[in-house]
Amino acid sequence: MRWPHHLIMGCRDFSGAEIPFRSRFGNQVTRGVMLLGSGLRLKDTQTGLRAIPLRYAEQLLDVPGNRYEFEMNMLTFTKRLQVPIHQTPIQTVYVAENASSHFRPVIDSILIYRMFLAYSLSSIASFLMDVGVYALFIYLLNPWFETTHVLIATVVARVVSSLFNYFVNRRVVFHSKAKRAMPKYFGLVGLQMALSAGLVYALFLVFRDGEVWIKVFVDSLLFVVSYYVQKKWIFKR
Repeated sequence: MRWPHHLIMGCRDFSGAEIPFRSRFGNQVTRGVMLLGSGLRLKDTQTGLRAIPLRYAEQLLDVPGNRYEFEMNMLTFTKRLQVPIHQTPIQTVYVAENASSHFRPVIDSILIYRMFLAYSLSSIASFLMDVGVYALFIYLLNPWFETTHVLIATVVARVVSSLFNYFVNRRVVFHSKAKRAMPKYFGLVGLQMALSAGLVYALFLVFRDGEVWIKVFVDSLLFVVSYYVQKKWIFKR
């Protein structure tokens, strides 16, 4: 055997016109998520045709998840074990628009992407907390200060929401027990704020218009990068 220690994956070709849309779309999305989350560049993340080296089979029994969730978790686990992957093309056949598929678009997608979904919900909750704490301190401090209450409220709201986001991401999203995670996390927060301000300003100097859309674009990009950094470095399991 030419690849005795490789995970061998039979990869389908999704470029044909006969490929059902949901299959093509699902594969493209999971390929992107896998590349972002683990650095694996795969042609077909959902293929069930896999030849697993016997030396890794017992370890893979401990991989959590079922159905399509297990398939994704298994690939991530082989990345951690540094198992080389060999991808070989196979024939792509769909009968009756893949009507016999057991893939549940909503439920299985949630299971596959639940870590990123949980990260997104954590970020939204932190944003709402930031706004809520800011509004509360503006209300409480307004009678006592003329202008500095805005600065105080902004700082307090950002500290509270950042602490909330840190603990939720650590315990709920990434289930991490990593040491020295807090200084790393707040270092990332500071760097992210600096990059956001710097990139938005630089792009505004180039385009001279669209300040809001520039910020939306930059912060969206940093949001994804922050997820990757937290998963791979700060809260690494």
